[in-house]
Amino acid sequence: MPTTSKRLLITALIMSGTNDGFQRGSRNWLLHARYVRGESAQCLRHIDELQIRDNNTHKHAHFIQALILADSGRYQDALEKFHACIRLDPQHIEALIQTAKCLFRQGRYQLALDTLLEADRLSQHPDPTLYSALAECAWSLGDIKRGVECARTGVTAGGGERAGALLAKLLVAAGDMDAALQAYDNTLTICLRC
Repeated sequence: MPTTSKRLLITALIMSGTNDGFQRGSRNWLLHARYVRGESAQCLRHIDELQIRDNNTHKHAHFIQALILADSGRYQDALEKFHACIRLDPQHIEALIQTAKCLFRQGRYQLALDTLLEADRLSQHPDPTLYSALAECAWSLGDIKRGVECARTGVTAGGGERAGALLAKLLVAAGDMDAALQAYDNTLTICLRC
């Protein structure tokens, strides 16, 4: 079953109107509904139908199938589907972010970082999730300074608890305890407001 954050992400894409795949007459809503409900078998059958109908060019079907594969730990297979989605829509920022997450889980931190930087370049708005992922990649590559910068940007972009806690953790790793304590305090303040 998809995580709550993935369900929220997919729902946000639908509600924001940024995903052109949810047009009148489209059955993407059904694909989405089955995915968020964790109905993977039905979802995969529906994906197969859509890909046959659309000659394997249904980008949303590729995207959802990749999410299902990633959820089950099949990162390489998920990468292939995310890449298919990106080939169909090179501006698909969320597919780039999810690609980077798969690469990160495979320990391919530099590729993940490069992919996230491409997503950031294409993004029209600061994305706290993207900046948190950039911070984690930078940290994994040993670039704590860059990680701190990215985490700060994530906090500024509204990243909330995740970005704030990550910033504090990176500041501890950098040896700046005063700034880390301030980041933890700020994060707690954000959490208490929610």
